[in-house]
Amino acid sequence: MTTSKLRILHLVNNFGVGGLESVIRQMALNSSGCVQPYVCVLTMAGHFAQGVAAAGVALHHVDRAKKQKGMRVTLRELVDLIQDWNIDVIHCHDMSSWFYGAILKKMVGKPTVVTKHGNMEKWHWKTVLTSKILSLFTDRIVAVSPEVKADLVKRQFVNDKNIDVIYNGIDLTPFDCPISKQEAKARLGIPENTFVTGTVTRFYPVKNIELQVEAIANLKDRIQDLRHLIVAPLATDYGREIAENIKQRGLDKYICLLGYREDIPQLLQAMDLFVLTSISEGTSMALIEAIAAHLPVVVSNVGGNPNLVNEDVNGFLFDLDKKNDFEEKVFNLYQDAEKLKIFSSKQKDVAVLFSGEGMMRGYLEVYNSICRVG
Repeated sequence: MTTSKLRILHLVNNFGVGGLESVIRQMALNSSGCVQPYVCVLTMAGHFAQGVAAAGVALHHVDRAKKQKGMRVTLRELVDLIQDWNIDVIHCHDMSSWFYGAILKKMVGKPTVVTKHGNMEKWHWKTVLTSKILSLFTDRIVAVSPEVKADLVKRQFVNDKNIDVIYNGIDLTPFDCPISKQEAKARLGIPENTFVTGTVTRFYPVKNIELQVEAIANLKDRIQDLRHLIVAPLATDYGREIAENIKQRGLDKYICLLGYREDIPQLLQAMDLFVLTSISEGTSMALIEAIAAHLPVVVSNVGGNPNLVNEDVNGFLFDLDKKNDFEEKVFNLYQDAEKLKIFSSKQKDVAVLFSGEGMMRGYLEVYNSICRVG
């Protein structure tokens, strides 16, 4: 094992706001004393990229789309960057960065690791072939849950001996929020006795936000004081469609679109119940944060969600194919204040399994192993 800090280049196509981006931000801002992080963004650098750079982490933005840089120019720029920063390991986080990382491995001889943050949403032979070929030029692949690993092996034909499972993790400290639930609601102009459900997400179809809107439309007459918070940037066509749907149906008095926010721990404290309706998930950072905030949860029974939620112990899992299952489980918890308290009391023990320290230890082992081989 090397005694100096390992210089890790986190390579990603877009660095805006989301779960994948949260993992990179966590690794960049809370790296261990054995790792020196660097970040390179190929296309879009958004809120999280700005925050990481402002914190003093070296960040380079290729901006290949806006500046119309072709593959050859981009590769030359990346080679120069790797040499200037004296990078030890190239860590890729999506298909685009994985493509470049595999080529860079051959060009500069640096070991390469890729994190697969979720399952392949739709089977397509081009995606399968690409994953298989890229895996042959990659030292290690990290899946964020056993379900993601199984997807890589069974549907993308990647060798399971080359795959490690490392759960996503977060810094748990900010989610031990010092303000009361009453104060957190008051800051949002919400009366104390209001039953507040909510989610932290992105406006992409896979997040299935329309199911939440439909449930609130049905529950508003069953729950006397109901408010639903959606914390997500609105700058997508899907987000604008959801916002227009909410307005046209007169649901804007029940559903609050809060946009992008940095004060996630305080917003979670204002909620009585956290929900996640995704069609597909790896290991959801938003769900980990909700559990760290000791919130009871109702989440879809997909991907890595069952690894965080033990049915009827710290939350409910609902079946996407079962009509009204989500709505009924939310309503059942509204009616059962004692169960809400029980679920909340179980979350501390779950949260410690998904700490940022644990995640970083796992990645450090991977980095050291591929550096020894390299």
